Amino acid sequence: MTREPLVVPPTPSRNHVSDDFVCSLHQVSVSFAERDVLKGVDLHLGAQQRIAVLGDNGAGKSTLLRVLAGTLSPTSGHRLMQVPGGIAMASQNPMFAQKATIQDVIDGYHHRFRDLERLIEAIGARLERAEAEDSEHLLIQLSRVTELYESQQGYLVNQRLMVALEQLGLGSLDRGEEVATLSGGQRSRLALAAVLCAESQLLLLDEPTNDLDDTALAWLEDNLQNHRGALVVVSHDRVFLHKFAQDILQIEQGKLRHYRDGYDGFLRAKRLEREQTIAKHQTWTAELERARRLVVKNTN
Repeated sequence: MTREPLVVPPTPSRNHVSDDFVCSLHQVSVSFAERDVLKGVDLHLGAQQRIAVLGDNGAGKSTLLRVLAGTLSPTSGHRLMQVPGGIAMASQNPMFAQKATIQDVIDGYHHRFRDLERLIEAIGARLERAEAEDSEHLLIQLSRVTELYESQQGYLVNQRLMVALEQLGLGSLDRGEEVATLSGGQRSRLALAAVLCAESQLLLLDEPTNDLDDTALAWLEDNLQNHRGALVVVSHDRVFLHKFAQDILQIEQGKLRHYRDGYDGFLRAKRLEREQTIAKHQTWTAELERARRLVVKNTN
């Protein structure tokens, strides 16, 4: 009997974080109806870069995260992503399927682990029925999948999740309950817990410090401090930005402005911009006054 072949994902190399990581947007624009939210955006993210995205409400911060996550297609331009360790996004106001349970939501965020677990189970079941000539090939497959699962710390994911839920004030949740029974803040914290436990290479976090008490905030900061991949975070928390942002992206009128040297560098640059704007205004005012005096003089 012909058996359906098992598709075994390749095992990543030890240095895949730096060697194979590509995260790039080229001339990306996003429009909703007649409103242009992003206009010709270029962005190139390094494998361990930490970027904070700032902007007024409605400026397009969440839209940018959704494009990076792949949940929103650009109206025009190109998104190039090669992230061997996966992408995980925690939205500020996550939306879940109707009737979905809390466990369904967690499994959705941890689909990489669930897929590998099912593959390990399938190979194991086939191995039990295999004839001698097929066993060696199946054992090699099982070894590769198990190595991939272990490299992503799959055996520890539930333990990490239990700790995360406890630290975020969700330790008493019944995972069989529908997620619709949770408040908005609880849904946001559930998403944050699941994302931070997924061991994904690229983390996209939308206002992660909202609705967190001191214990939860300390836990979040500790997790991000230990994250070895890339981080893009939308936040207005200045203390948080000081700690984690290497670079700042500010969205203004659909365009990205890039500031180096962390949040302090951003503040220095904005202060210089204000000083230059004031100086230009003073020069313009002086020129206007000089022109007015010339007009008065020549009309007398």
